[in-house]
Amino acid sequence: MQTSTFAAATVRAIPTKSIVTYTQVHTMSGMDKQSLNDLAGSLKTHGMLQPVLVRPQGESFALVSGHRRMAAAALAGFDHVLAIVIDTDDHNTMEVQLAENLQRENLNLSETAAAVRILAELNGGPSGVIKSSTSPRPGCPSTSPSPPLA
Repeated sequence: MQTSTFAAATVRAIPTKSIVTYTQVHTMSGMDKQSLNDLAGSLKTHGMLQPVLVRPQGESFALVSGHRRMAAAALAGFDHVLAIVIDTDDHNTMEVQLAENLQRENLNLSETAAAVRILAELNGGPSGVIKSSTSPRPGCPSTSPSPPLA
């Protein structure tokens, strides 16, 4: 499995029109309009406290993580957003998007199943998911399978 060079990431303000919101993996069934409006209001009041994650794509940038923040920034009328620019490949982009989606609180069972299926396909089947989920990743807490109950 290839890894991203996140150490070489840069943070910069990028015009919103330069960020393409194409997703490699899209398990999010929709964004709650009220929640999005609330986030837009917060962005207007406090600014964008957490940058979105993008990768170069030709003359523009592909959004890797932060789809709700981008949608709220558009609602708030932002011309630029703060973004972390990383050099990564399609595989790692999908893993980041899956990880972000699996951490959502309102994820339904079919969305979880779809994400796990895609993760399995990315990592060579169900045993690859177990190996992938237990192998150390930068910025992720280390976990290991629990021992069998006696």
